[in-house]
Amino acid sequence: MKLKVGFIYMFVCIFSGVVYPQEMNNNLLFIRVDKINDLTIDKYQTKFFVIEVDSINIPLKDSGMMPVLIDDFADVQLEDCKRGKSFNINDVYTTDTFNAVSNYGGDNLERIIDNLKEMNYLSSIKIKDLSYSKNIKIYYTIIKSEYCIGNLTDKSDRDYYNNKKIVIMSSPITIDNKYKIPKSDLFEVYKAINYNYFMVD
Repeated sequence: MKLKVGFIYMFVCIFSGVVYPQEMNNNLLFIRVDKINDLTIDKYQTKFFVIEVDSINIPLKDSGMMPVLIDDFADVQLEDCKRGKSFNINDVYTTDTFNAVSNYGGDNLERIIDNLKEMNYLSSIKIKDLSYSKNIKIYYTIIKSEYCIGNLTDKSDRDYYNNKKIVIMSSPITIDNKYKIPKSDLFEVYKAINYNYFMVD
């Protein structure tokens, strides 16, 4: 009888939209990219990305680095992401009720900003030619959060989001700066990083 009741409950939840198979609760490798351009405009840039990891914090093979929305999304975008629906992020204020940030997004961004100096150094890249130069530094830490991986309706929704995949962090985060990427896993991390995301201004 319990089995039957449980099956009916699961059936009702799925078809009422309560269960969101796209949402996960796990650790993420949080990547910070600092770029100094030899320019007078946008000289300093900081961008954030994530890489999915498994239960022992080893980057998932072929997962890839994805841009992450921390505090600049609306409830309707989060719901679409959870349901596996494509969504647009050009202007979150033109969508429906904008409650997601007030619930936890602002606190998440504040935690991340407060933790910037505690992140671990990963690598650096220097690019120089006759008329232009840039210096890129990459840092990482482990964060834990509920999140979903969504698909954008247009690749040009954000200037550096060259891929349609994007991650929304949908719960308060915790940060673990003690984590160090094992040498045996560094290759997977480097392979997952898409340098095209931050090579273009």
